[in-house]
Amino acid sequence: MATEDLTAANFKQTVHGNDSVLVYVWAPLCAPCDVFAPTYEGSSDKHPDIVHGKVNFETEQELVSAAAVKHLPTLMAFKKGKLVLKQAGIANPAVMDDLVRHLREYRIEPAVAQKACSSPRLRSPQARPEQTRPAAALWLTWLPKT
Repeated sequence: MATEDLTAANFKQTVHGNDSVLVYVWAPLCAPCDVFAPTYEGSSDKHPDIVHGKVNFETEQELVSAAAVKHLPTLMAFKKGKLVLKQAGIANPAVMDDLVRHLREYRIEPAVAQKACSSPRLRSPQARPEQTRPAAALWLTWLPKT
């Protein structure tokens, strides 16, 4: 499955209208983004059940600001409309596979999912160290389930 370009016009519909969504924030002149792009595209092809969206840092400043993205590339994961991961940096294919596996297994309480869907803005809560979940690399930091 090809990646989907996300804009201010379709972001909320995509994130809230799908069970699991990965969002990759990139920029045209970002060298690390160029390194990570083939891995992200490969993940999209390998895992068509997970929506793989892309946000252009330069043209989608409203989304970038709402998500408080400061470094590129940044990867975010949403489960039932709730932000469950936000991490800057690049990942190799094995880490991406692990991320997808965790995203598939991640459970959100229905009340939390409903609250996320009604939120007026994208929020990026901070995980506390005792609530992080290790994965294939320390690259992954999962946000609290509540």
